[in-house]
Amino acid sequence: MLLENQREDRWKIRHSLPRFMKGLLRRRRFFVSPAFQLSLTWRILLLMMLAVGITATIDAWFYLVFLDQRMMINVNMAYLNKFIAILLLVLIGGAVWTLRLTHRIAGPVYRIIRVLEKTGDHGKTKVCLRKNDLLQELAQPVNATLALLNEQRLRIHLARKDLNSLLEQMAEGERNEEDVIRQIREAVRRLDGE
Repeated sequence: MLLENQREDRWKIRHSLPRFMKGLLRRRRFFVSPAFQLSLTWRILLLMMLAVGITATIDAWFYLVFLDQRMMINVNMAYLNKFIAILLLVLIGGAVWTLRLTHRIAGPVYRIIRVLEKTGDHGKTKVCLRKNDLLQELAQPVNATLALLNEQRLRIHLARKDLNSLLEQMAEGERNEEDVIRQIREAVRRLDGE
């Protein structure tokens, strides 16, 4: 039983790493909005460096106040090497984490901007975000607004068509004045959404 569990654990480790790497390398564009992503990444990294610096200062103060001077010489070099290694690991891990976080923010913003740009082309586009993207709650109001714009565009198109037809009939003298006024009022009501 123990041997089977060890084999299963080794199999999971061996096969989960390639899946993880595949997920990392799957993205075609890691930087969706480079200016935004890099500025946020640098801000978070500076904050992390500040936190590590404060921790190192407190730790150094502890060594200076509470430890004997003879111990300091031996501990100091080992401490410095470990500190640099930990600092590098924290910064690299923080950079990767921050880039992934900014991708989850910049990706939806990029998609929403593209959809809004396509709206001018009379397209029936919708904002579709990935399941784990941030700003999910923004997709529904944008889609509702786009649907409303498409509906209003259709009403305007139909009213324009009716009014052009009415103008042609008036120019030819086929309609009387009261009928024209009634149809214009109907077109205005349709434009108002009634």
